[in-house]
Amino acid sequence: MNKDMEFYVDEYVNNFGYIDKDRRFERKDNSVRIMLLGGCWLEGMQTTIDQHTNIFLESMLRRQTGVNFEVISQAGPSTTIGQNAVILERYGKLFGADILLAFQTQVDLFMFEPVLNEKHTGMIVGHAQKSTFDFDEQGNIILVPGDPGYAAFRQQPDKSPILGTVSQTATGFATAAWPPSYVKATQLLKGVLKEKIIDQVKDTDTKVGLIFGYHANSGVTYGRGQDKNGLLAKERWFHFLEGLCKDLDIYPLNLASPMMDRSIIQWRSWNKNWHPSPYGHYMIAKSVAEKLMAWPDFKEIVTRQKQKDQEKNH
Repeated sequence: MNKDMEFYVDEYVNNFGYIDKDRRFERKDNSVRIMLLGGCWLEGMQTTIDQHTNIFLESMLRRQTGVNFEVISQAGPSTTIGQNAVILERYGKLFGADILLAFQTQVDLFMFEPVLNEKHTGMIVGHAQKSTFDFDEQGNIILVPGDPGYAAFRQQPDKSPILGTVSQTATGFATAAWPPSYVKATQLLKGVLKEKIIDQVKDTDTKVGLIFGYHANSGVTYGRGQDKNGLLAKERWFHFLEGLCKDLDIYPLNLASPMMDRSIIQWRSWNKNWHPSPYGHYMIAKSVAEKLMAWPDFKEIVTRQKQKDQEKNH
């Protein structure tokens, strides 16, 4: 075993099976409720709960606005927007969040589209570990359930770069013509966001946002310098997601910044372990808080909550 990868963290699993504080559907503390949907970076298995993104964010927003916040984390290892959407539909929407924020990286495209998932993980189509999505013959989005016996069908993944030194997951965004598999994956992403997340809360006052630009796989080839193909991939990815948010009328939270790029090596947890350290979680929470404070809908929610607090106190 690589000793740089050895660590021990005593975690708490809550009443919904996530690494987070216990949560309840009822809201008795007069707080603004935010739900975060994400993968392993948000889950924070490498750090204790008090040093997770959602806990830092609760504190930051409370101090910056003067109102109470509850920030719920619904996240798991290698969990995509599509997989979180399934949980949201089953019970996540019962929390009645004021704001719903989904974390998105390019890796996600490889994890919920069956063919790309097979290439990236070696889990062949129809026998993936987790649920994926696909289109039927009529163009409708369908759920492809995970297979508990996936290990018996797993083969060697093919992660070879398709273009120069750009990682496999960034290649489609560094080329002028997207490969068909990337086109299909982006169409699925848009469809899943629309049908499985946005439409789930369309009859409520919940506001939806998409968080991106925080992950090492944003398109820059870390460790090999910022080559031109990597930089181009990164910008095309951001351009695509910002356009997607505009089309779906949701708020884009692009966390990319010179500070985030410079500190990526410093705030990972351990050598060869690309997950955030406590400082990494702090950096992500700080960036999310800054984006939220600039969002008109967020400001309106805070103003409304302050009015409720004043009425309650009088």
